[in-house]
Amino acid sequence: MTSIGGPRWLIGALIAVIAAAVIVLAWGIVNQPEYPDLLTPSLPPLASADVEQIRDTCIAAVKPLLTPGAKFDSTYPSWAGNHWVQAGQAGGHPYVCQITGVDSMHLKTSAKLN
Repeated sequence: MTSIGGPRWLIGALIAVIAAAVIVLAWGIVNQPEYPDLLTPSLPPLASADVEQIRDTCIAAVKPLLTPGAKFDSTYPSWAGNHWVQAGQAGGHPYVCQITGVDSMHLKTSAKLN
């Protein structure tokens, strides 16, 4: 018996178990796989963007090309593989608008009158 009240082999085994646990925990922290941050969801992809948002973005891009107060027809954009396309009439002029982007919040718009 030792002065702390237990056999020496028991104290040695306890120290060995604690050391092994520290090594296993350290190994797990070092080799932890990369997981996405679950608290910060990623933005929805461009294909699942709100159609009304895409339509409004196209109209905002075409408006500077027209005279003030020009009327827009009620066309809606369509998904064309990797971008949105909206074609229609505004103020008596045909127009085409294309929207590309990384996701539904970072959009790049191009619009032209035909």
